[in-house]
Amino acid sequence: MTSKTIPWMVYYYEDEKRKRKYFASRTEAERFAAEINKELLLPTDFQISPNERYAFTNIKAKLEASGLSFDDLLKIIDRQVSERALEAIAPKMTKEAAIDRFIKSRIEKGLRNISIMGYEQRLPRYLKNYSLYMTQEDAQRLIDNAASPLHFKRTLSGFCA
Repeated sequence: MTSKTIPWMVYYYEDEKRKRKYFASRTEAERFAAEINKELLLPTDFQISPNERYAFTNIKAKLEASGLSFDDLLKIIDRQVSERALEAIAPKMTKEAAIDRFIKSRIEKGLRNISIMGYEQRLPRYLKNYSLYMTQEDAQRLIDNAASPLHFKRTLSGFCA
C-alpha cells in the first residue's frame, strides 16, 4: 500500500497484533518484509541432535577455511540437485549428439551456410569442458573469458535457447 507522503508500507504481526511500518523506498520495504518472513519460517520447536551439531561445525569450519558462506553452499547444493534432476528426466544424449541435433534444426530452420559453419566450428570448442546442463553462471564465465565474446554469446544463445 502506498500514499503520497509515505510511499511504501508493510503490514506484519508482532505479539499477535497487526502492525505496519512505513518506508521511503520499495527496496527498504522489501528488505524488511523478507526479514520478517524469514523469521516466520523458523520452527519454534527446532531441535538438533549431537551428530547434526558435529556435522554443522565441520561444515562451518570448511566453509570458513574456503572463504564461502552458507548461502554459497546452498547455491552449490541447488545447482547439484538441479543438474541431477535434469540428468534424470532428460534423454541420455551425448554432447556431440546434442550439437548435431541443434545444427540439423538450424539447417531445417533455413539458416545461412555461414551461420551453420560457425556453429559447427565453435560449439564443440566452446563446450568441450562443460556438461549439457550449463548454468547461467557457467555461460557468463565462458562469455567473459572468450576471445570473441560477441561471437561466443551469439553461438551460445542460439544453442541454449
